[in-house]
Amino acid sequence: MKSIATERTERPLIQLRLENFRLFQDSGWFDLAPLTCLVGRNSSGKSSVISGLLLLKQSIENEVFGSAITPLALSGQYCDLGQFRDLVHNHDESFEVSFSFRVPVSELSNLRSPRGGALVELATPRSARSVSGYYRYYSPHDDKPLEKGTIEVRLTFSADQPFGPSLSRCEMNISDLGGVKFLRTISGARKQHWRTYTDSDVFHPMVFEPSPRSFFPAIHIREKNYDALATSRKRRSRQVTHACRSFFLYLEDLLRRSEMIGPFRQPPERRYTFAGFGANRSGPSGEQAIDLLITEALLRKGKNQPLIAAVSYWLKALKLADSLRIRDIAKHLNLFEVDIKLTGKTIRTNLADVGFGVSQVLPVLVQGLLMEPGGIYFVQEPEIHLHPDAQAGLADFFIYLACQGVMSIVETHSEYLLLRLRRRLAENAKPSLSVLPKLRGQRTSISMESVSVLFSQTVGNEAGIMRLQVGEGFQFENLPAGFMSQITDDRMHLLKAASKGNA
Repeated sequence: MKSIATERTERPLIQLRLENFRLFQDSGWFDLAPLTCLVGRNSSGKSSVISGLLLLKQSIENEVFGSAITPLALSGQYCDLGQFRDLVHNHDESFEVSFSFRVPVSELSNLRSPRGGALVELATPRSARSVSGYYRYYSPHDDKPLEKGTIEVRLTFSADQPFGPSLSRCEMNISDLGGVKFLRTISGARKQHWRTYTDSDVFHPMVFEPSPRSFFPAIHIREKNYDALATSRKRRSRQVTHACRSFFLYLEDLLRRSEMIGPFRQPPERRYTFAGFGANRSGPSGEQAIDLLITEALLRKGKNQPLIAAVSYWLKALKLADSLRIRDIAKHLNLFEVDIKLTGKTIRTNLADVGFGVSQVLPVLVQGLLMEPGGIYFVQEPEIHLHPDAQAGLADFFIYLACQGVMSIVETHSEYLLLRLRRRLAENAKPSLSVLPKLRGQRTSISMESVSVLFSQTVGNEAGIMRLQVGEGFQFENLPAGFMSQITDDRMHLLKAASKGNA
């Protein structure tokens, strides 16, 4: 049977490759689509895909001033990967760790202007954003930017004691134009120098230079090599240089806009002490989700409260509750309660009395609705403590985010979520949303090229990633034998046992 997934006409937004990173000696290239689901058995490498990107994110945000060498931040808010030997494949510190990206050159043009705000605007003070979040695409001499092809970038990090692993090699290639390799050398007093190697004259003027206030080195044009080029090659050299610069701005902007919700969320509390208006994200454990809801309730008291309305909508769509309300119970003590109106009930119940399901999914909903288009939403096991109806409904939530420009990478063990996703693909679905479409523009339907289901598995000490292909019957055609077949197997054994009993 021919796979529909092989008939895609669009490239995925990003392709990623991990080398010598944790379980992966070489993951090979895999697609990160607007909605990416990571599936596989426990300890098969799913979390390593997420932690690799989060490692780059916290390293970018962990700006080290006063040094031209910025090491990977192995421990931080988003992940704690120990030391380099814990990070590198098979704990062999002679290996180098590489992260590679493929991005359509046309994607880089999105840097021409800042993207919009969050899906649900929350008028609360935010922490200062690095200026890199608002870079505009710029090309001198009114050059037309490159519009076709793919830029491929490989970032390699080596052990660099005692400062920690840092960037030692960068290889950049633009399809049909060639590539360039930058190698770092270090001499006395940790003075570093980047050497340029290329066979293409349009890349030859490019030079890497340390940038003390940025995780990535700066790219400049060396005048001597540039002046030796013909006029047409000079123009192409400028275009290539700015495309390479724009890639780093694109990657930095993408990761700075990204947020995560980990697999361990805060348990519900009967009363919440408001922490103040400094909260600007839900946090990896969802620890600030309630503060964000309280913030909106205080700032928009008696007015339209879009975040609370949107969360209430999705709680109802997930068949968990009809609505959510923030109640001020002690103004002078800043004490609040979260009340839930359960489906079919006429009275409201404290969040602490309705079970773990609602409290565990609240951070997933709050952070997702506060995401800015252009970022990645990392979610690990969003289905924890949810019944099958709610697990399936989460697929609609992530489809909605994808349609609004938020890329989601979801690590899941839920067959119900994947089944709903395949159903929506079959329906070419536009989930029936009565509240959220009014908040931001027109929705588009989910399509085959917008979804990537990645299966991770281990063979010995190594992990690999395979994209599951969806066939014409909207079943996974290349699903490994024995994976996600437990329900079918048990039903068959049940029928067999029951038929023997009736014989």
